[in-house]
Amino acid sequence: VLQSLEGKVTIFREEGPAATGTLQDLSADGFGGIITSDTHLESGRDYPCYLEIGFLPPISATVEVRFIGLQGQKNHQRFGATFRSINIDDRQCVEKTIVDIQRQIIRKGIKSEE
Repeated sequence: VLQSLEGKVTIFREEGPAATGTLQDLSADGFGGIITSDTHLESGRDYPCYLEIGFLPPISATVEVRFIGLQGQKNHQRFGATFRSINIDDRQCVEKTIVDIQRQIIRKGIKSEE
């Protein structure tokens, strides 16, 4: 069971080095994160990517970057992306991860009320 949503994101670009960063949030439709490499993405474009979450096998998908904004003084990019193409096994892995995180939140909420 995951303790938190700790993950890495690699987004591959045709025209240069891959963008790498951290995964900040995850839903059945997509994810958000912060690009920590000095690589810029374009909103509205599709990119192949890998998500690495905890000890799970890497998740491979094609995503559309929907949002880009600056994060903090280091000019890191905050981004949001939606899944455009993801195989069934990887989709089930994403859904299981979301359920695991929701269970952890519920457990923490119950413990804090005691």
